[in-house]
Amino acid sequence: MIPAVDVKEFSYKDYINVVLKRLKMVFNIFLATAIFVALYFFLSPKMYTSEATVQLTKNPLELAAPKDSPYRKDTGGIYRTQLEILSSSFIAERVVKKLDLKLAPEELQRIVMIQPLMGTTMVVIAVKGPDAQLNTEVVNTWVNEFIQRDIEIESGVAEYGAGKLEEEINDILKKLKVSETKIKEFVDTHGEFKAQQEAYEKLKERKEKLELAILNDSLKYGEKHQKITSLREQLAEVTAQLSVEEKRFEDVKEIMAEYDVLSKRRDAYKTLYEEFVWKVESLNTLQGLAVSDIKIIDYAKVPERPDLPLTVPNVIFILSGSLVFGIALCFYLEYKDRTLKTAEEVEFYVKTPFLGYIPKISEKSEKERCLLAYENNNSFGAEAFRNLKVSLIFASPEEKPANTIMVSSAVPKEGKTLVASNLAVTFANGRSKTLLIDANIRMGGISDVFGIKKNMKGLSDLLLENAQIEEAIVETKVPNLYVMPTGKFMSNLVDAINIDKFTKLISKIKKLYDKIVIDVPSILSFTDYLYWAKESDAFIMVIKASATPFDVIDAARGNIDDKVPFIGSVLNRSSLGSDTLYYKHYFKSLTKKD
Repeated sequence: MIPAVDVKEFSYKDYINVVLKRLKMVFNIFLATAIFVALYFFLSPKMYTSEATVQLTKNPLELAAPKDSPYRKDTGGIYRTQLEILSSSFIAERVVKKLDLKLAPEELQRIVMIQPLMGTTMVVIAVKGPDAQLNTEVVNTWVNEFIQRDIEIESGVAEYGAGKLEEEINDILKKLKVSETKIKEFVDTHGEFKAQQEAYEKLKERKEKLELAILNDSLKYGEKHQKITSLREQLAEVTAQLSVEEKRFEDVKEIMAEYDVLSKRRDAYKTLYEEFVWKVESLNTLQGLAVSDIKIIDYAKVPERPDLPLTVPNVIFILSGSLVFGIALCFYLEYKDRTLKTAEEVEFYVKTPFLGYIPKISEKSEKERCLLAYENNNSFGAEAFRNLKVSLIFASPEEKPANTIMVSSAVPKEGKTLVASNLAVTFANGRSKTLLIDANIRMGGISDVFGIKKNMKGLSDLLLENAQIEEAIVETKVPNLYVMPTGKFMSNLVDAINIDKFTKLISKIKKLYDKIVIDVPSILSFTDYLYWAKESDAFIMVIKASATPFDVIDAARGNIDDKVPFIGSVLNRSSLGSDTLYYKHYFKSLTKKD
């Protein structure tokens, strides 16, 4: 049980103990997981995986296709497009037909695994199945059919591009012819401007040559040389003529500009026509030489060994997960568990000394269990009751030894009759004249344990003054042990008790016996224990280990008055299996001989 933080601070040792208490459960979970993994390994059918690796690349054919071609590929989407084609049902249909497989294309499509390699343009095509040879054939055929499909697509690109360019060429040729016709018509209409332009251009050229000659000869002959003088005269004459021509040329500038536009348009159409003719010739050549976008890195090979059902990292992960789950389950069960199981928990929560553990007793019948200390005196359980006897002796004050002992529990079925009976037998075995009183008048069971008749007089008859003490007590087969049965059934002990007479009765009985053990009804069921507590030297609470919630025990503990001689608690049906390590030191005395 994990207490609240405000009740008790949980240390790392407590956390370790939580796991140690259920270490067997953690081990069993781990072992079960390991067995499951082993069975999975051995019972799984043998499967083989065949893999091929291809690289998806961009083909130069697409550069020749017009921009509006449906075959033109987007650089950013080419890889995604090819992946879609690679995993399409179209390829599956081709493979099924090629290999004559006896399954639908959709089924084959589900079997073939397409796995892109992160950070690359490479893709792994894999098939997993029981037939290694068939797997390999399917993978390689899938790759080949995909490549063939890609070639068909690229061939279609060239064919489509050539067709479109032929249409463009015809259109450009028409425009080129129209442009040349316009130029011819323009020249026919404005023919004189051409002669004027030629004369003007010649004069400009003549002037530039004269200027260059003057510059060169001046350095050679000097400015006053006759040749220089002649050149300058010629330059003046040309300049004068050019001035006259420029005035005449101003009138035809607009005509010349229009002619220039028509010429440039014709030249542009001519250039386009020549370029498109070259592209058509290139595409017609490439159409017969179409190559695939796909590069085969590795063809699939027939695997020699079957796949492992689980990889080593997966096995480690599963086994580690089982340990984590087991440990987490320990803490969950500890958190949900509100019962007491150890001496530390009894002393901390019940706030009383711990008197001892009573182990689970293997005897089948209730009678055998209640007489264990007599019929199987050398057993482990009998030794536990002897230790309880010793604990009572040392827990009792010297001035008032525990001669009259009341045994009860918080609720029924805790084992108080078992503890009371065996404790009484243990006292009797120690040669103490002992009386065991069955104070549970409503549903007492001690008579059945000792084989006492139902109509035998007992406690209720004494309280009703219908019998003497000697008549209400039975001697048992256990030496020195006597039993006072319940007697006549009573629904309410309170109605029959007269405090003064009850006290005198118990005083008389105490004088007759060395030890008296009283089996009292459970505390939360009835208030009978209050009467017996006043006449007792010690009160023992029996707690069923790992069964009774702490809230119930706490409620019972709260009902016990401080005047009640509560001497301690006993844990009944304690587990001595995996929990032994947790509280082993409490049983050291059980391994020693008296």
